[in-house]
Amino acid sequence: MKNYFLIILSLFLGITAKAQMANAPLKKEAFVDAAKRTTIVVLQSEDPKKTTKLKKTPEDYEAYKQDIEYFNENLKAAVEKWWRFTEKYEFHSYAEMMKMVKGKAAKNYVVLIYQQQRDNPAPPSQVINAVLPYKRLSTPEEWGCFELRTPENMLPSKPALDVVKLPYQAPSIGDMVFAIHVMQFNLANKSEGLSESQIKLTVKNSGKLIKNKTLYMDRTEIDDNELNEQVIHKAYPYEYVIDERDSIQQYLIRASGDALVPMIAPGNLNDMVHYLISAEDGTICGMYSLPYDAKDTRRLRITREILKVYAKMAKTGSSN
Repeated sequence: MKNYFLIILSLFLGITAKAQMANAPLKKEAFVDAAKRTTIVVLQSEDPKKTTKLKKTPEDYEAYKQDIEYFNENLKAAVEKWWRFTEKYEFHSYAEMMKMVKGKAAKNYVVLIYQQQRDNPAPPSQVINAVLPYKRLSTPEEWGCFELRTPENMLPSKPALDVVKLPYQAPSIGDMVFAIHVMQFNLANKSEGLSESQIKLTVKNSGKLIKNKTLYMDRTEIDDNELNEQVIHKAYPYEYVIDERDSIQQYLIRASGDALVPMIAPGNLNDMVHYLISAEDGTICGMYSLPYDAKDTRRLRITREILKVYAKMAKTGSSN
């Protein structure tokens, strides 16, 4: 019985060790190597089954094709303007990418891919093939995200170079620009092997830029029950504008010099993260994380307390 127990224990420890290795953080050298490769940016394409079904209603099929075209055009524009992690990049469908990364050729590429995911990540073969209508996320367990992976680590059980979650399942070009800014910030830190405290210091130093920029807040994210002009000015004594989401995202797209854009997105620790992005160059001027609370109806809102945090970032740097 004792020997049987030891065999079972050995098998368990072996499986556990392999799982830990698969999910272990990548070392600095992996990011340095990845930066030398060519990025394959995966474009969306029609799902044959969905196409067959939608062709029965021509209007729906036309909308489906337009959604895919819109997504791909936006992704190309965002990458062409902002992608800098690798010197070279190419745009391909998922099927084309899978053919390109076979065998020894895999070491020549990294793969930038968009996915809709829930708490259990979907395998790479289940990439989305249609852009859904905008849907504001209600929980961190469901999200749209961009992943950067090496072909050697495409399976969900393998570590990604980076994952950036988005506040909407159907990303606009502004969401894509945001994702690229955050991803490149993360990759730069990982490439240099910076510790968490060093990263926080970098963000803290960038926080000094806040007071010289105009904060553009999405009208739908303002807590109307708590905030009015007087309260906002008292909590945040710097320039601000409340506007529509699409208008604000244009500042990100055009890289407006004086614009500071807050983006609220699910984090990786069951939290919601407030990012303050300088539209001019994508500098992250502040990050503030709030624990996810399903009962808190204001978890995706900018409240008076959050504005005070933004103001504190401007004075002393990031609060966490």
